[in-house]
Amino acid sequence: MKSKVSDTRGSFDFQWKNLPEGAYLLSDPIFRVNVDKILIDELNLSRDFLKDLFVVDAGCGNGRWTYGLLKLGCKVVAFDFTISGCKETKRNTAQFNDVDVILADILHIPLKENLFDLAFCWGVLHHIGNMNWAFKNVANIVKRGGLLHIYVYGPKGIRVRIWRKILSLLSYNNKLILIKNLIRLTNKFPLLRILIPFSPSIHGSFDAFSPSINVESSEEYVVSLFKKNGFISIKKLNPQWCNAAFSPDIHMQGEKNEENSCDWWGWLRWQSSC
Repeated sequence: MKSKVSDTRGSFDFQWKNLPEGAYLLSDPIFRVNVDKILIDELNLSRDFLKDLFVVDAGCGNGRWTYGLLKLGCKVVAFDFTISGCKETKRNTAQFNDVDVILADILHIPLKENLFDLAFCWGVLHHIGNMNWAFKNVANIVKRGGLLHIYVYGPKGIRVRIWRKILSLLSYNNKLILIKNLIRLTNKFPLLRILIPFSPSIHGSFDAFSPSINVESSEEYVVSLFKKNGFISIKKLNPQWCNAAFSPDIHMQGEKNEENSCDWWGWLRWQSSC
């Protein structure tokens, strides 16, 4: 029987091999044209600020955000824990020079500490069993004064958990078949989404429901991770492109303290005062 870690890795490997196309992916011509503008909205940073930054795309998937960061003029190192994801990222960014794509696990990042101006970790940490350790690893490779930007799942509710449990009983291929059929049904009868909480995107729904590891976090917990790892100026963002203000999910960013990059004692003092 597969462990949750190996099953999650297998799910994403299957996903990037079999579902490389969909909404908000580079196969979508509107997304491809506008991904740089979407990233500016997501990061709440200006184009001028982002130009020439040294950025890591931690858990790059098929490289849609790597492509956008390169389009903004960043120099990027992208890594993913799936072979198919790395292959797709290399293919999608072949026109650019300032990019390196490596196969790596976020729990064992083979990169120097205090290296990057910006670490971008979008939709990754909630698929890692040890979020504490994964966050710390990404935080370590951000230079002092640099930024860390993450997106993670907030509380989802019982319907989502039930459907994840149902899908966990199926093979990846059978999950895909069921998701396709249910989306076809809910697109025809939208009121069924009260019971079947899939999005109209087959790729998006497979991403959200197939992996075994789907950690849901509170805003307070995510803030504590930033503080524990020496980040200041921590802020929750509400990017407009994905209607984040109406979602329980968490888009958050912080600046690594230049004076003390890992203020464990400060975090412990903060915890005891809560």
